[in-house]
Amino acid sequence: MSYAQPVDKNLELFNDLSYLDNIGTWIIYLYLIFPMKLFEENSDQAKNQLIAALKDRTVVVIFRDELIDAMYEYKNLKKNSINDYKINTSQINKIFK
Repeated sequence: MSYAQPVDKNLELFNDLSYLDNIGTWIIYLYLIFPMKLFEENSDQAKNQLIAALKDRTVVVIFRDELIDAMYEYKNLKKNSINDYKINTSQINKIFK
């Protein structure tokens, strides 16, 4: 078992660590805004990214105390998405199984 080490005084390293912590939230936002990317040809990487992000967190902060339940939003994509993008509920359910 290794213990946490203090962050080096190198500011670039600190910035890299702070971005890495937020990547799961950014991935959740990304596919809520562009859900059609989950259903394109060869979209396995996108689906795997989303699954990994949702295993890390299912609630994300929008602003201060404003939160969204990402699982709820993804399961309701068909109802909440723009009509130009036909999101099939069964496709979403396949991703979460």
